[in-house]
Formats: sequence, C-alpha cells, structure tokens
Amino acid sequence: MWWKKYERCKFEEKGRGPLAFDCWGLLKWVYENDHPDKIILPGYEWCYEKTTDRDRLAKAIFDERQERWKQVESPREFDAVLLRMRGVPMHVGIATKDCHMLHCSMGIGTTYEPFNGLRWKDKVMGFYRYE
Repeated sequence: MWWKKYERCKFEEKGRGPLAFDCWGLLKWVYENDHPDKIILPGYEWCYEKTTDRDRLAKAIFDERQERWKQVESPREFDAVLLRMRGVPMHVGIATKDCHMLHCSMGIGTTYEPFNGLRWKDKVMGFYRYE
C-alpha cells in the first residue's frame, strides 16, 4: 500500500513534495517516485497562480490530456482520476485499489477515499493512463 506514506501530507499552492502538495504536485511526485515506470511529468507551476484559477487549470489539464494520456473505462492502480470542480476539469487524483483514490485538496491535504462514493461519483470525468 504505497499510498499510506502520503496520508496527512499538507496542501500547498504549487507544492511538489515531499511533504506538501497541490493535486498535480502529488500526481507528479507519485509518478516519479512510486509508479513502476518512474514517469517524469511536467510541473506546470508556470501556468497558474493558485489552484483556484479555474480557467488556467482547465486549459493546462486539457492540453496535458492531449499529450500522452489515454482515457480508459476501468481504472488500474496509478491511473489518473480527472475530477470536475466548479464545472470544469481542474482536480486530479491517483487511482489506488478497490475504487479508491489518493488526492490532495486545499484545506484538507492528502486524503484516501472512494471515487465512486457520494462526494466524488458525480464529479469523475474519467480515468486516464499515461502511455
């Protein structure tokens, strides 16, 4: 259970680890350090001021998704979970096992919770695998 070591990490704007993250920073860190293929993702710190910058984040996520990400029906461990916040895709989590995800959000920090539960099921826009 690789995700256990990330429980209770703090949220930080543009946080890129190892003790504080924003949602993309957590995905980036996990892919570089825990993913079996040790995937290096871009940081995107330059494209937004704060994680509340809805339009810039949605554009960055859209642009990134077009690169090397393939949408999949059934998520596997380490797939990205794209989530809608305030009507646009601007939050990501990392699929673990049994329909759960690890993610990091403002005011909460990192959490491990079901992506098909009441809080998130209507916000999931898709699952993406890096190829």
